[in-house]
Amino acid sequence: MEDEGPRKRIDQNPESDTRERVIIRDAEENPRTRDGPTSSEKSGETETPQRTEYEHSKLNEQIYRYTFIPRIILAGCWPVCMAICSYNLYLAQEAEPDLKELHIFSPGMFTNLTGRGRDFLDNLWNLLAFDFFPKCYLWYGFYGVFARLLQSCAPKTLPTFSMLLSFAFLIQLVSFPALVFALSQMVVFWIIQRLNSKIALWLTALSYLFGTANSFHQYILPLNEEVYGYYYLIPITSWNCGRCISFYYDTWNRPNRTSLTSLLTCTQFCFYFPLTVWGPLECFERYEKSILLPSASAKPKCQVQKDFFYMIVKLVRFSFWGIFSELLLHYLYFSMISKDRIFLEPVNMLAIFGIMLWLGHFIQLKYIVLYGIPGAIAEADGLPMLVSPSCIIHIHRYSNLWRAIDRGMYNWFVRYCYVPTLELIAKLDKENKIQKDFRNILAALPPFVFIILWHHYTSTILVWALTNFVLLTAEKVASYIKRRIDSKYNIAPAIWDVIVEPIFTTPLGPISGIINSALFGSNLVGGHILIYRSFTEGIYYLPYGYFMGHLGVLVATWPKVCKIVFRKPKGRMTR
Repeated sequence: MEDEGPRKRIDQNPESDTRERVIIRDAEENPRTRDGPTSSEKSGETETPQRTEYEHSKLNEQIYRYTFIPRIILAGCWPVCMAICSYNLYLAQEAEPDLKELHIFSPGMFTNLTGRGRDFLDNLWNLLAFDFFPKCYLWYGFYGVFARLLQSCAPKTLPTFSMLLSFAFLIQLVSFPALVFALSQMVVFWIIQRLNSKIALWLTALSYLFGTANSFHQYILPLNEEVYGYYYLIPITSWNCGRCISFYYDTWNRPNRTSLTSLLTCTQFCFYFPLTVWGPLECFERYEKSILLPSASAKPKCQVQKDFFYMIVKLVRFSFWGIFSELLLHYLYFSMISKDRIFLEPVNMLAIFGIMLWLGHFIQLKYIVLYGIPGAIAEADGLPMLVSPSCIIHIHRYSNLWRAIDRGMYNWFVRYCYVPTLELIAKLDKENKIQKDFRNILAALPPFVFIILWHHYTSTILVWALTNFVLLTAEKVASYIKRRIDSKYNIAPAIWDVIVEPIFTTPLGPISGIINSALFGSNLVGGHILIYRSFTEGIYYLPYGYFMGHLGVLVATWPKVCKIVFRKPKGRMTR
Protein backbone atom coordinates (compact mmCIF):
# COMPACT_ATOMS: atom_id res chain seq x y z
CA MET A 1 0.00 0.00 0.00
CA GLU A 2 1.36 3.40 -0.93
CA ASP A 3 2.67 5.54 1.90
CA GLU A 4 0.55 8.69 2.41
CA GLY A 5 2.81 10.32 5.01
CA PRO A 6 4.48 12.93 2.79
CA ARG A 7 1.16 14.15 1.37
CA LYS A 8 -0.31 14.55 4.85
CA ARG A 9 2.65 16.59 5.99
CA ILE A 10 2.26 18.95 3.03
CA ASP A 11 -1.45 19.41 3.68
CA GLN A 12 -0.86 20.13 7.35
CA ASN A 13 1.87 22.68 6.67
CA PRO A 14 1.25 24.54 3.39
CA GLU A 15 3.88 27.15 4.24
CA SER A 16 6.69 24.59 4.45
CA ASP A 17 9.92 25.13 2.61
CA THR A 18 9.56 24.98 -1.17
CA ARG A 19 12.57 22.82 -1.78
CA GLU A 20 11.36 20.35 0.87
CA ARG A 21 8.08 20.02 -1.01
CA VAL A 22 9.95 19.35 -4.24
CA ILE A 23 12.07 16.70 -2.51
CA ILE A 24 8.98 15.04 -1.03
CA ARG A 25 7.28 15.12 -4.41
CA ASP A 26 10.32 13.47 -5.99
CA ALA A 27 10.27 10.84 -3.26
CA GLU A 28 6.66 10.03 -4.05
CA GLU A 29 7.43 9.58 -7.72
CA ASN A 30 10.46 7.37 -7.07
CA PRO A 31 9.46 4.25 -5.13
CA ARG A 32 13.11 3.42 -4.38
CA THR A 33 13.31 6.36 -1.97
CA ARG A 34 10.28 5.38 0.11
CA ASP A 35 10.39 3.51 3.36
CA GLY A 36 9.71 -0.19 3.03
CA PRO A 37 10.12 -2.63 0.15
CA THR A 38 8.45 -2.21 -3.21
CA SER A 39 6.13 -4.77 -4.70
CA SER A 40 8.94 -6.35 -6.69
CA GLU A 41 11.02 -6.71 -3.54
CA LYS A 42 8.12 -8.29 -1.67
CA SER A 43 7.80 -10.99 -4.30
CA GLY A 44 11.33 -12.30 -3.69
CA GLU A 45 12.92 -13.98 -0.72
CA THR A 46 13.64 -11.87 2.33
CA GLU A 47 17.23 -12.93 2.98
CA THR A 48 18.64 -12.22 -0.48
CA PRO A 49 17.84 -8.44 -0.52
CA GLN A 50 19.25 -8.12 3.02
CA ARG A 51 22.48 -9.83 2.06
CA THR A 52 22.74 -7.77 -1.13
CA GLU A 53 22.22 -4.54 0.79
CA TYR A 54 24.90 -5.48 3.31
CA GLU A 55 27.42 -6.23 0.56
CA HIS A 56 26.41 -3.02 -1.21
CA SER A 57 27.04 -0.99 1.95
CA LYS A 58 30.35 -2.72 2.60
CA LEU A 59 31.58 -2.02 -0.94
CA ASN A 60 30.50 1.60 -0.61
CA GLU A 61 32.49 2.04 2.61
CA GLN A 62 35.60 0.34 1.23
CA ILE A 63 35.66 2.60 -1.83
CA TYR A 64 35.40 5.74 0.30
CA ARG A 65 38.11 4.53 2.69
CA TYR A 66 40.71 3.31 0.18
CA THR A 67 40.34 6.27 -2.21
CA PHE A 68 40.32 8.99 0.45
CA ILE A 69 44.03 9.93 0.29
CA PRO A 70 44.26 9.83 -3.55
CA ARG A 71 41.13 11.98 -3.79
CA ILE A 72 42.60 14.52 -1.37
CA ILE A 73 45.73 14.70 -3.54
CA LEU A 74 43.76 15.05 -6.78
CA ALA A 75 41.50 17.72 -5.27
CA GLY A 76 44.52 19.61 -3.92
CA CYS A 77 46.02 19.78 -7.41
CA TRP A 78 43.26 22.11 -8.58
CA PRO A 79 44.12 25.05 -6.25
CA VAL A 80 47.77 24.55 -7.25
CA CYS A 81 46.78 24.84 -10.92
CA MET A 82 44.84 28.02 -10.18
CA ALA A 83 47.82 29.49 -8.31
CA ILE A 84 50.04 28.80 -11.33
CA CYS A 85 47.51 30.51 -13.62
CA SER A 86 47.34 33.54 -11.31
CA TYR A 87 51.13 33.85 -11.31
CA ASN A 88 51.18 33.69 -15.12
CA LEU A 89 48.60 36.48 -15.21
CA TYR A 90 50.81 38.58 -12.95
CA LEU A 91 53.86 37.97 -15.16
CA ALA A 92 51.89 38.80 -18.32
CA GLN A 93 50.68 42.14 -16.99
CA GLU A 94 54.13 43.05 -15.66
CA ALA A 95 55.54 42.49 -19.15
CA GLU A 96 53.03 44.92 -20.68
CA PRO A 97 54.67 48.38 -21.07
CA ASP A 98 51.39 50.30 -20.98
CA LEU A 99 50.52 48.88 -17.56
CA LYS A 100 53.78 49.87 -15.89
CA GLU A 101 52.64 53.50 -15.59
CA LEU A 102 49.16 52.65 -14.37
CA HIS A 103 49.90 54.21 -10.97
CA ILE A 104 50.02 57.59 -12.70
CA PHE A 105 46.87 57.28 -14.80
CA SER A 106 44.75 55.20 -12.43
CA PRO A 107 45.75 55.63 -8.78
CA GLY A 108 43.81 53.79 -6.08
CA MET A 109 43.45 54.14 -2.34
CA PHE A 110 46.46 51.82 -1.83
CA THR A 111 48.68 53.31 -4.54
CA ASN A 112 50.84 55.23 -2.05
CA LEU A 113 51.32 52.04 -0.05
CA THR A 114 51.96 49.65 -2.94
CA GLY A 115 53.35 51.98 -5.59
CA ARG A 116 50.99 50.35 -8.10
CA GLY A 117 47.98 51.51 -10.08
CA ARG A 118 44.48 50.09 -9.82
CA ASP A 119 42.26 48.15 -12.20
CA PHE A 120 39.47 50.66 -12.77
CA LEU A 121 37.18 48.84 -15.24
CA ASP A 122 34.85 47.13 -12.76
CA ASN A 123 32.03 49.67 -12.66
CA LEU A 124 30.06 48.08 -9.83
CA TRP A 125 33.04 47.90 -7.50
CA ASN A 126 34.03 51.48 -8.38
CA LEU A 127 30.53 52.57 -7.39
CA LEU A 128 30.71 50.68 -4.09
CA ALA A 129 34.24 51.69 -3.14
CA PHE A 130 34.15 55.36 -4.10
CA ASP A 131 30.51 56.38 -3.65
CA PHE A 132 28.20 54.00 -1.79
CA PHE A 133 30.27 52.85 1.18
CA PRO A 134 31.72 56.33 1.90
CA LYS A 135 28.14 57.65 2.02
CA CYS A 136 26.44 54.80 3.87
CA TYR A 137 28.79 53.78 6.69
CA LEU A 138 27.50 56.49 9.05
CA TRP A 139 23.90 55.57 8.24
CA TYR A 140 24.59 51.87 8.81
CA GLY A 141 26.39 52.67 12.07
CA PHE A 142 23.55 54.85 13.33
CA TYR A 143 20.94 52.22 12.46
CA GLY A 144 22.99 49.39 13.97
CA VAL A 145 23.14 51.18 17.34
CA PHE A 146 19.72 52.84 17.45
CA ALA A 147 17.86 49.71 16.31
CA ARG A 148 19.33 47.83 19.30
CA LEU A 149 17.90 50.48 21.63
CA LEU A 150 14.49 50.22 19.97
CA GLN A 151 14.48 46.44 20.36
CA SER A 152 14.90 46.90 24.11
CA CYS A 153 12.64 49.89 24.68
CA ALA A 154 10.13 50.29 21.81
CA PRO A 155 10.27 47.20 19.56
CA LYS A 156 6.98 47.93 17.78
CA THR A 157 8.47 51.05 16.23
CA LEU A 158 11.40 49.24 14.57
CA PRO A 159 9.71 48.45 11.18
CA THR A 160 8.40 52.02 10.86
CA PHE A 161 11.71 53.55 11.97
CA SER A 162 13.57 51.41 9.43
CA MET A 163 11.20 52.53 6.66
CA LEU A 164 11.50 56.24 7.49
CA LEU A 165 15.28 56.02 7.70
CA SER A 166 15.31 54.43 4.24
CA PHE A 167 13.32 57.38 2.90
CA ALA A 168 15.88 59.86 4.24
CA PHE A 169 18.80 57.74 3.03
CA LEU A 170 17.46 57.47 -0.53
CA ILE A 171 16.93 61.22 -0.73
CA GLN A 172 20.56 61.77 0.28
CA LEU A 173 21.91 58.93 -1.89
CA VAL A 174 19.92 59.52 -5.09
CA SER A 175 17.24 62.24 -5.08
CA PHE A 176 13.75 63.06 -3.84
CA PRO A 177 12.12 62.27 -7.24
CA ALA A 178 13.76 58.82 -7.10
CA LEU A 179 12.15 58.21 -3.70
CA VAL A 180 8.75 59.31 -5.01
CA PHE A 181 9.15 56.93 -7.94
CA ALA A 182 10.06 54.03 -5.63
CA LEU A 183 7.04 54.77 -3.42
CA SER A 184 4.80 54.89 -6.48
CA GLN A 185 5.79 51.27 -7.15
CA MET A 186 4.12 50.27 -3.88
CA VAL A 187 0.89 51.99 -4.89
CA VAL A 188 0.93 50.54 -8.41
CA PHE A 189 1.42 46.96 -7.18
CA TRP A 190 -1.24 47.49 -4.48
CA ILE A 191 -3.73 48.58 -7.16
CA ILE A 192 -2.77 45.77 -9.55
CA GLN A 193 -3.15 43.03 -6.94
CA ARG A 194 -6.76 44.10 -6.44
CA LEU A 195 -7.40 42.53 -9.86
CA ASN A 196 -6.81 39.13 -8.19
CA SER A 197 -4.46 38.10 -10.98
CA LYS A 198 -0.92 36.91 -10.36
CA ILE A 199 -0.23 37.26 -14.08
CA ALA A 200 -1.00 40.98 -13.75
CA LEU A 201 1.61 41.22 -10.98
CA TRP A 202 4.23 39.63 -13.23
CA LEU A 203 3.34 41.88 -16.16
CA THR A 204 3.71 44.91 -13.89
CA ALA A 205 7.14 43.75 -12.72
CA LEU A 206 8.26 43.08 -16.29
CA SER A 207 7.06 46.54 -17.32
CA TYR A 208 9.24 48.15 -14.66
CA LEU A 209 12.24 46.08 -15.73
CA PHE A 210 11.62 47.07 -19.34
CA GLY A 211 11.57 50.70 -18.27
CA THR A 212 14.90 50.44 -16.45
CA ALA A 213 16.42 48.94 -19.60
CA ASN A 214 15.22 51.85 -21.75
CA SER A 215 16.64 54.83 -19.87
CA PHE A 216 13.50 55.94 -18.06
CA HIS A 217 15.81 57.32 -15.36
CA GLN A 218 16.47 60.46 -17.40
CA TYR A 219 12.94 61.61 -16.57
CA ILE A 220 13.48 61.09 -12.84
CA LEU A 221 17.08 62.00 -12.04
CA PRO A 222 18.69 65.45 -12.35
CA LEU A 223 21.51 65.60 -14.88
CA ASN A 224 24.20 66.05 -12.24
CA GLU A 225 23.08 62.86 -10.45
CA GLU A 226 22.39 60.72 -13.49
CA VAL A 227 25.69 58.79 -13.55
CA TYR A 228 25.66 57.27 -10.07
CA GLY A 229 21.92 57.68 -9.55
CA TYR A 230 21.18 55.40 -12.49
CA TYR A 231 23.20 52.57 -10.93
CA TYR A 232 21.28 53.00 -7.68
CA LEU A 233 17.87 53.31 -9.27
CA ILE A 234 18.24 50.02 -11.18
CA PRO A 235 18.64 47.75 -8.11
CA ILE A 236 16.08 49.74 -6.08
CA THR A 237 13.48 49.33 -8.82
CA SER A 238 14.33 45.67 -9.44
CA TRP A 239 14.40 44.69 -5.76
CA ASN A 240 11.06 46.42 -5.16
CA CYS A 241 9.50 44.43 -8.02
CA GLY A 242 10.79 41.19 -6.52
CA ARG A 243 9.70 42.13 -2.99
CA CYS A 244 6.22 43.17 -4.10
CA ILE A 245 5.74 39.85 -5.88
CA SER A 246 6.97 38.07 -2.76
CA PHE A 247 4.65 40.06 -0.49
CA TYR A 248 1.48 39.52 -2.49
CA TYR A 249 2.23 35.86 -3.22
CA ASP A 250 2.78 35.16 0.50
CA THR A 251 -0.36 37.09 1.53
CA TRP A 252 -2.54 36.07 -1.42
CA ASN A 253 -5.14 34.20 0.65
CA ARG A 254 -5.33 36.71 3.50
CA PRO A 255 -8.59 38.66 3.83
CA ASN A 256 -6.85 42.02 4.45
CA ARG A 257 -4.61 41.84 1.36
CA THR A 258 -6.38 44.77 -0.31
CA SER A 259 -6.46 47.02 2.77
CA LEU A 260 -4.35 50.11 3.42
CA THR A 261 -2.70 48.26 6.29
CA SER A 262 -1.44 45.74 3.76
CA LEU A 263 -0.01 48.59 1.68
CA LEU A 264 1.83 49.94 4.73
CA THR A 265 3.23 46.50 5.57
CA CYS A 266 4.41 46.04 1.98
CA THR A 267 6.14 49.43 2.12
CA GLN A 268 7.84 48.52 5.40
CA PHE A 269 9.06 45.30 3.83
CA CYS A 270 10.35 46.90 0.62
CA PHE A 271 12.05 49.76 2.49
CA TYR A 272 13.60 47.71 5.27
CA PHE A 273 16.72 49.84 5.74
CA PRO A 274 19.64 47.36 5.72
CA LEU A 275 18.46 45.71 2.47
CA THR A 276 16.88 48.68 0.67
CA VAL A 277 19.47 49.40 -2.01
CA TRP A 278 21.53 46.28 -2.68
CA GLY A 279 19.65 43.42 -1.12
CA PRO A 280 19.96 40.48 -0.80
CA LEU A 281 16.50 39.59 -2.03
CA GLU A 282 14.40 38.26 0.85
CA CYS A 283 11.00 36.59 0.96
CA PHE A 284 8.24 38.32 2.91
CA GLU A 285 7.54 35.19 4.94
CA ARG A 286 11.05 35.29 6.44
CA TYR A 287 10.78 39.03 7.09
CA GLU A 288 7.41 38.61 8.79
CA LYS A 289 8.58 35.76 11.04
CA SER A 290 11.90 37.39 11.92
CA ILE A 291 11.13 41.13 12.08
CA LEU A 292 7.40 41.92 12.18
CA LEU A 293 6.12 39.27 14.59
CA PRO A 294 9.03 39.46 17.11
CA SER A 295 8.66 43.27 17.22
CA ALA A 296 5.52 42.79 19.30
CA SER A 297 7.65 42.24 22.43
CA ALA A 298 10.95 43.64 23.68
CA LYS A 299 14.15 41.64 23.50
CA PRO A 300 16.07 40.88 26.69
CA LYS A 301 19.04 43.22 27.11
CA CYS A 302 21.49 40.33 27.31
CA GLN A 303 20.25 39.06 23.93
CA VAL A 304 20.50 42.55 22.41
CA GLN A 305 24.09 42.88 23.63
CA LYS A 306 24.95 39.46 22.26
CA ASP A 307 23.43 40.30 18.85
CA PHE A 308 25.30 43.61 18.80
CA PHE A 309 28.61 41.86 19.52
CA TYR A 310 28.10 39.30 16.75
CA MET A 311 27.12 42.10 14.37
CA ILE A 312 30.41 43.91 15.04
CA VAL A 313 32.40 40.70 14.51
CA LYS A 314 30.72 40.01 11.19
CA LEU A 315 31.06 43.60 10.03
CA VAL A 316 34.80 43.39 10.69
CA ARG A 317 34.93 40.14 8.73
CA PHE A 318 33.11 41.52 5.68
CA SER A 319 35.07 44.78 5.85
CA PHE A 320 38.24 42.71 5.64
CA TRP A 321 37.01 41.15 2.40
CA GLY A 322 36.21 44.61 1.10
CA ILE A 323 39.76 45.79 1.82
CA PHE A 324 41.16 42.59 0.32
CA SER A 325 39.12 43.13 -2.87
CA GLU A 326 40.37 46.69 -3.23
CA LEU A 327 43.97 45.63 -2.62
CA LEU A 328 43.62 42.80 -5.13
CA LEU A 329 42.84 45.30 -7.90
CA HIS A 330 46.26 46.86 -7.33
CA TYR A 331 48.08 43.62 -8.14
CA LEU A 332 45.95 41.77 -10.70
CA TYR A 333 44.43 43.71 -13.61
CA PHE A 334 42.13 40.93 -14.81
CA SER A 335 39.14 43.15 -15.54
CA MET A 336 41.15 45.68 -17.53
CA ILE A 337 42.92 43.04 -19.60
CA SER A 338 39.74 41.04 -20.25
CA LYS A 339 37.97 44.02 -21.83
CA ASP A 340 40.78 45.17 -24.14
CA ARG A 341 41.69 43.22 -27.26
CA ILE A 342 45.17 44.79 -27.36
CA PHE A 343 46.01 43.46 -23.90
CA LEU A 344 44.15 40.18 -24.24
CA GLU A 345 45.48 38.68 -27.46
CA PRO A 346 49.24 38.45 -26.66
CA VAL A 347 48.99 36.77 -23.22
CA ASN A 348 49.61 33.03 -22.88
CA MET A 349 46.92 30.45 -22.21
CA LEU A 350 47.69 30.02 -18.52
CA ALA A 351 47.24 33.77 -18.06
CA ILE A 352 43.90 33.50 -19.88
CA PHE A 353 42.79 30.90 -17.36
CA GLY A 354 44.01 33.19 -14.57
CA ILE A 355 41.91 36.05 -15.97
CA MET A 356 38.76 33.93 -16.05
CA LEU A 357 39.48 32.55 -12.58
CA TRP A 358 39.68 36.01 -11.05
CA LEU A 359 36.75 37.38 -13.03
CA GLY A 360 34.65 34.70 -11.37
CA HIS A 361 36.30 35.09 -7.97
CA PHE A 362 35.77 38.83 -7.98
CA ILE A 363 32.06 38.38 -8.64
CA GLN A 364 32.01 36.16 -5.56
CA LEU A 365 33.95 38.72 -3.50
CA LYS A 366 31.59 41.52 -4.54
CA TYR A 367 28.59 39.47 -3.46
CA ILE A 368 30.23 38.66 -0.13
CA VAL A 369 30.77 42.34 0.67
CA LEU A 370 27.60 43.59 -1.01
CA TYR A 371 25.31 41.18 0.84
CA GLY A 372 27.44 40.53 3.90
CA ILE A 373 27.51 44.03 5.44
CA PRO A 374 23.74 44.73 5.24
CA GLY A 375 23.04 41.06 6.04
CA ALA A 376 25.02 41.28 9.29
CA ILE A 377 23.01 44.33 10.38
CA ALA A 378 19.73 42.64 9.44
CA GLU A 379 20.74 39.55 11.41
CA ALA A 380 21.13 41.70 14.52
CA ASP A 381 17.50 42.74 13.98
CA GLY A 382 16.53 39.06 13.96
CA LEU A 383 16.56 38.24 10.23
CA PRO A 384 18.93 35.26 9.80
CA MET A 385 21.67 35.80 7.25
CA LEU A 386 21.52 33.81 4.07
CA VAL A 387 24.43 31.53 3.32
CA SER A 388 27.42 33.54 2.08
CA PRO A 389 28.54 32.95 -1.53
CA SER A 390 30.65 29.82 -1.88
CA CYS A 391 34.12 29.76 -3.36
CA ILE A 392 33.69 29.20 -7.09
CA ILE A 393 36.82 27.08 -7.27
CA HIS A 394 34.87 23.98 -6.21
CA ILE A 395 31.52 24.61 -7.96
CA HIS A 396 31.65 21.82 -10.53
CA ARG A 397 27.94 21.68 -11.33
CA TYR A 398 26.02 24.49 -12.97
CA SER A 399 22.87 23.63 -11.00
CA ASN A 400 24.79 24.59 -7.84
CA LEU A 401 26.04 27.89 -9.25
CA TRP A 402 23.09 30.18 -8.49
CA ARG A 403 22.44 28.58 -5.12
CA ALA A 404 26.10 29.00 -4.18
CA ILE A 405 26.53 32.61 -5.36
CA ASP A 406 23.19 34.34 -4.69
CA ARG A 407 21.10 32.27 -2.30
CA GLY A 408 18.42 34.95 -1.91
CA MET A 409 17.67 35.21 -5.62
CA TYR A 410 17.84 31.44 -5.96
CA ASN A 411 15.23 30.97 -3.21
CA TRP A 412 13.08 33.67 -4.79
CA PHE A 413 13.15 32.03 -8.22
CA VAL A 414 12.38 28.59 -6.80
CA ARG A 415 9.51 29.84 -4.64
CA TYR A 416 7.77 32.28 -6.99
CA CYS A 417 8.81 31.21 -10.47
CA TYR A 418 10.07 27.63 -10.74
CA VAL A 419 7.57 25.82 -8.49
CA PRO A 420 4.51 27.78 -9.78
CA THR A 421 5.56 26.89 -13.33
CA LEU A 422 5.77 23.22 -12.34
CA GLU A 423 2.29 23.46 -10.82
CA LEU A 424 0.96 25.11 -13.98
CA ILE A 425 2.44 22.35 -16.15
CA ALA A 426 0.88 19.73 -13.86
CA LYS A 427 -2.55 21.36 -14.26
CA LEU A 428 -2.24 21.46 -18.05
CA ASP A 429 -0.82 17.95 -18.31
CA LYS A 430 -3.39 16.04 -16.27
CA GLU A 431 -2.59 12.75 -18.01
CA ASN A 432 1.13 13.03 -17.13
CA LYS A 433 2.29 12.74 -20.73
CA ILE A 434 5.26 15.04 -20.06
CA GLN A 435 8.08 13.33 -18.18
CA LYS A 436 9.22 14.77 -14.87
CA ASP A 437 12.70 15.70 -16.12
CA PHE A 438 11.32 17.51 -19.14
CA ARG A 439 8.93 19.38 -16.84
CA ASN A 440 11.89 20.53 -14.76
CA ILE A 441 13.63 21.79 -17.90
CA LEU A 442 10.52 23.70 -19.00
CA ALA A 443 10.11 25.17 -15.51
CA ALA A 444 13.72 26.42 -15.59
CA LEU A 445 13.05 28.47 -18.74
CA PRO A 446 10.99 31.35 -17.17
CA PRO A 447 13.72 32.20 -14.61
CA PHE A 448 16.23 32.59 -17.45
CA VAL A 449 13.85 34.87 -19.36
CA PHE A 450 13.36 36.94 -16.21
CA ILE A 451 17.14 37.15 -15.69
CA ILE A 452 17.57 38.46 -19.24
CA LEU A 453 15.08 41.25 -18.55
CA TRP A 454 16.59 41.84 -15.09
CA HIS A 455 19.96 42.54 -16.69
CA HIS A 456 18.49 44.65 -19.53
CA TYR A 457 18.56 41.98 -22.26
CA THR A 458 21.98 43.03 -23.61
CA SER A 459 23.65 40.81 -26.19
CA THR A 460 26.18 39.62 -23.60
CA ILE A 461 23.48 38.61 -21.12
CA LEU A 462 21.43 36.98 -23.89
CA VAL A 463 24.33 34.76 -24.96
CA TRP A 464 25.21 34.07 -21.32
CA ALA A 465 21.66 33.00 -20.42
CA LEU A 466 21.26 30.85 -23.53
CA THR A 467 24.51 28.95 -23.03
CA ASN A 468 23.81 28.43 -19.34
CA PHE A 469 20.35 27.09 -20.09
CA VAL A 470 21.90 24.62 -22.53
CA LEU A 471 24.43 23.56 -19.88
CA LEU A 472 21.69 23.15 -17.29
CA THR A 473 19.68 21.04 -19.73
CA ALA A 474 22.72 18.86 -20.43
CA GLU A 475 23.17 18.33 -16.70
CA LYS A 476 19.50 17.41 -16.30
CA VAL A 477 19.79 14.87 -19.12
CA ALA A 478 22.90 13.38 -17.53
CA SER A 479 21.11 13.12 -14.17
CA TYR A 480 18.20 11.37 -15.86
CA ILE A 481 20.53 8.82 -17.49
CA LYS A 482 22.28 8.30 -14.16
CA ARG A 483 19.01 7.55 -12.37
CA ARG A 484 17.96 5.09 -15.07
CA ILE A 485 21.25 3.23 -14.82
CA ASP A 486 21.16 3.28 -11.04
CA SER A 487 17.60 1.95 -10.90
CA LYS A 488 18.55 -0.96 -13.15
CA TYR A 489 21.96 -1.94 -11.76
CA ASN A 490 21.85 -0.51 -8.20
CA ILE A 491 25.35 0.96 -8.42
CA ALA A 492 27.01 1.97 -5.15
CA PRO A 493 26.94 5.77 -4.53
CA ALA A 494 30.71 5.76 -3.97
CA ILE A 495 31.27 4.60 -7.56
CA TRP A 496 29.33 7.60 -8.84
CA ASP A 497 31.14 10.01 -6.48
CA VAL A 498 34.68 8.68 -6.88
CA ILE A 499 34.81 7.54 -10.50
CA VAL A 500 31.90 8.60 -12.69
CA GLU A 501 30.97 12.16 -11.66
CA PRO A 502 34.53 13.63 -11.69
CA ILE A 503 34.99 12.27 -15.23
CA PHE A 504 31.69 13.50 -16.64
CA THR A 505 31.92 16.93 -14.99
CA THR A 506 35.45 17.42 -16.33
CA PRO A 507 34.20 19.21 -19.47
CA LEU A 508 31.01 20.76 -18.01
CA GLY A 509 32.63 22.38 -14.97
CA PRO A 510 35.40 24.29 -16.80
CA ILE A 511 33.05 25.16 -19.69
CA SER A 512 30.55 26.64 -17.24
CA GLY A 513 33.33 28.61 -15.53
CA ILE A 514 34.68 29.88 -18.85
CA ILE A 515 31.29 31.07 -20.10
CA ASN A 516 30.19 32.67 -16.83
CA SER A 517 33.49 34.46 -16.27
CA ALA A 518 33.99 35.52 -19.89
CA LEU A 519 30.49 36.82 -20.56
CA PHE A 520 29.27 37.95 -17.14
CA GLY A 521 32.59 39.33 -15.93
CA SER A 522 33.91 40.78 -19.19
CA ASN A 523 32.30 42.42 -22.23
CA LEU A 524 31.18 40.81 -25.48
CA VAL A 525 34.44 41.46 -27.36
CA GLY A 526 36.67 40.26 -24.55
CA GLY A 527 34.34 37.36 -23.80
CA HIS A 528 34.49 36.22 -27.42
CA ILE A 529 38.30 36.15 -27.33
CA LEU A 530 38.38 34.37 -23.98
CA ILE A 531 35.92 31.71 -25.11
CA TYR A 532 37.53 31.25 -28.55
CA ARG A 533 41.02 30.81 -27.14
CA SER A 534 39.75 28.53 -24.38
CA PHE A 535 38.09 26.17 -26.85
CA THR A 536 41.01 26.18 -29.32
CA GLU A 537 44.32 26.58 -27.49
CA GLY A 538 42.90 25.67 -24.09
CA ILE A 539 41.41 22.34 -25.16
CA TYR A 540 44.74 20.67 -24.38
CA TYR A 541 44.38 21.73 -20.74
CA LEU A 542 40.94 20.11 -20.38
CA PRO A 543 42.23 17.01 -18.52
CA TYR A 544 43.22 19.31 -15.65
CA GLY A 545 39.50 19.86 -15.14
CA TYR A 546 39.49 16.35 -13.67
CA PHE A 547 41.07 17.89 -10.57
CA MET A 548 38.19 20.38 -10.38
CA GLY A 549 35.66 17.55 -10.59
CA HIS A 550 37.30 15.72 -7.70
CA LEU A 551 37.48 18.87 -5.58
CA GLY A 552 33.82 19.71 -6.24
CA VAL A 553 32.56 16.20 -5.47
CA LEU A 554 34.77 15.93 -2.39
CA VAL A 555 33.49 19.22 -0.96
CA ALA A 556 29.88 18.28 -1.72
CA THR A 557 30.18 14.85 -0.06
CA TRP A 558 32.68 15.79 2.68
CA PRO A 559 30.40 15.17 5.72
CA LYS A 560 29.40 11.76 4.39
CA VAL A 561 32.99 10.83 3.52
CA CYS A 562 34.34 11.93 6.91
CA LYS A 563 31.65 9.97 8.72
CA ILE A 564 32.75 6.80 6.93
CA VAL A 565 36.52 7.30 6.78
CA PHE A 566 37.08 8.47 10.36
CA ARG A 567 34.61 6.09 11.95
CA LYS A 568 36.20 3.44 14.10
CA PRO A 569 35.85 0.02 12.46
CA LYS A 570 33.56 -2.42 14.23
CA GLY A 571 33.64 -6.16 14.36
CA ARG A 572 30.46 -6.36 12.33
CA MET A 573 28.91 -3.68 10.18
CA THR A 574 25.41 -2.65 11.06
CA ARG A 575 22.87 -1.69 8.51
